[in-house]
Amino acid sequence: MRAGAERVAVPARRALADARSGPGDRNLAYVAAVNGNGAFDGDALCGRTAVYDPWGTALASAGEEPATVTAEVDPERAAAVREEFPALRDRR
Repeated sequence: MRAGAERVAVPARRALADARSGPGDRNLAYVAAVNGNGAFDGDALCGRTAVYDPWGTALASAGEEPATVTAEVDPERAAAVREEFPALRDRR
């Protein structure tokens, strides 16, 4: 996040069931946690794509069925959150 990213896409949703511990909260950026659904190469995909704001609050999400997820992303909001909670200044 040193280059000032305001949005991050995370494929396969990884372990973002709790967005508060995900990359958006650590880096104070919007996160699109994306996953497919159905089956792929014999593996079951659970869907549940979601978009989170810089605080880790879900802005939009899908269930296990096919869906398109959209959300408004405001770069000024990310900047305001970073001013309110300047955690990035503590990086080492």
